[in-house]
Amino acid sequence: MGACVKARVSWAILSDKYGVWFPDEQHVYYEKKPDDVTNREFELLKRSFNDSLKNYREIWFYYDAGNFHPIFKRVVEETDLRQRIHKFNSLKQIS
Repeated sequence: MGACVKARVSWAILSDKYGVWFPDEQHVYYEKKPDDVTNREFELLKRSFNDSLKNYREIWFYYDAGNFHPIFKRVVEETDLRQRIHKFNSLKQIS
C-alpha cells in the first residue's frame, strides 16, 4: 500500500467479506475466516472484483506465495478480468 501511495497509483484490498475495498471506504471490523466463504459469497466476491475493477486496463495483484488463500486464488483465476491481472509477490517485480 505504501508503495502505491508513494507512486500515486490506485490500490485496493480484496476482502473475503467486503470484496474489493478501496482506501476511501470504511467498513465495520469483522472476524471471518476465508475458509468460511460460501459458494454464494464467493460469487459475490467475484462480482465485486469484476464490477469494481472493470475500468482498469491493468490490475497488479500482490500475493504472499506461502500464504495465498485458495479463495483469493480462485477469484483471481475465475474473474472475467483475469487477462488484465499481473500477479507479483515482491516490490522488486514492479519497481
